[in-house]
Amino acid sequence: MQNRGSKYQRTHEQIILTFIKKLETKDLKSISVKDIVEDLRIHRGTFYLHFETKYHLVEEVQNEFLESLSHQSKSFFSSDNFQSDALLVNLTNLLRYYQKNHAVFLSFIKNSSYFVNTLKYIFLQNLKKLYEDEMLNFPNEKLNYLLTYIFSAHLGIVEEWLKNDRTTPPEEIALIILSLTINCLNL
Repeated sequence: MQNRGSKYQRTHEQIILTFIKKLETKDLKSISVKDIVEDLRIHRGTFYLHFETKYHLVEEVQNEFLESLSHQSKSFFSSDNFQSDALLVNLTNLLRYYQKNHAVFLSFIKNSSYFVNTLKYIFLQNLKKLYEDEMLNFPNEKLNYLLTYIFSAHLGIVEEWLKNDRTTPPEEIALIILSLTINCLNL
């Protein structure tokens, strides 16, 4: 029975990996269950044992990605990180994660308002906590505007980098983001 469970899990993982690989060459909307099962040489029924629809597969991949980002952002937004070079290191690590998963990230940015809104929520909640911990000098009643601006700017930079220029090292992108953010906060 355990062998059956591990085979089931391997097939499940292979479906996910094949879907992610397809995102590198095709738009999310144009990927079909047929594309996935043909690449894996499995029956459609096997796919449907794992996922009710393509959109359940998308949802699982999206939620796993957001969960990983949420976990990574907790260390990134720790107030201890704003007292040292750890901020640059953690932002660089986050950018490396985006770079490694660029197809998933870009596809979900383009096709999923749920993904963007959840990403924004994670970002804003962590930044608000940091704001409270650090008592940054900004009027509290306008904080949401500032944080939304910072989120949108960061997302725009990351999206531009991943779409058009993945050759620039994550460290350089991190320095650009930090420089722009610090300049924004110092106005």
